[in-house]
Amino acid sequence: MTKSHDDSLLIIDRIPDIIGITDVFRSIDSNSVKGFPKDPKDATSRNLVCGKNVLIDMSIHTAYVKAIRAAQHFIYIENQYFLGSSHNWTNHRDLGEELTFRVN
Repeated sequence: MTKSHDDSLLIIDRIPDIIGITDVFRSIDSNSVKGFPKDPKDATSRNLVCGKNVLIDMSIHTAYVKAIRAAQHFIYIENQYFLGSSHNWTNHRDLGEELTFRVN
């Protein structure tokens, strides 16, 4: 078995263009966490929206928009639930518009 001595792909400091910051966001709703307000009227003061009898934390939506706006070299979004709760977004086109602005 031949062993390569070129470890430039293994030592990240030698590739400064790909060194960056990664943000990880996880959305939560009233089905996945305890402590959300019972009354939807109390939810809005906590950046929560109510849809289909579930309270949804809108901070993930806000975090995506901020991350897209702050991106300098590339945007990579991997999330099986990316649009899963979009029916509850008051500004449902924000993320698509933000991506479009960054690409143009």
